[in-house]
Amino acid sequence: MYRKKWKELIHADDFDFMMEELNKAMKKGGIYKTSYRFLRKDNRYRFFEHEGIVIKNKKKNIFWIIGSIRDITDKVKLQNRTGLAGALVKAKTHREPWAKQNQRVNSL
Repeated sequence: MYRKKWKELIHADDFDFMMEELNKAMKKGGIYKTSYRFLRKDNRYRFFEHEGIVIKNKKKNIFWIIGSIRDITDKVKLQNRTGLAGALVKAKTHREPWAKQNQRVNSL
């Protein structure tokens, strides 16, 4: 059966920030929202948005955690394509050398 620890499934570049956001919410209570890449069974990463709320009782102990996780891969791909289209228009209208613009686009 396919099982790995959660940490191994979250992209290494995203894990620390994601945990920092969750830990802040656990410590203070309140709303949290973060996103990360998650490794699927087919060894491909998908983008997920994780948001929720940590509710504490009068003694400041965690009473309830509720939230949702959404696959936002299509949204991220669309934003990347839109960013590329915008970069191409800017390169053409501002006569910016393509090599320089291409380097900026590839760093997205």
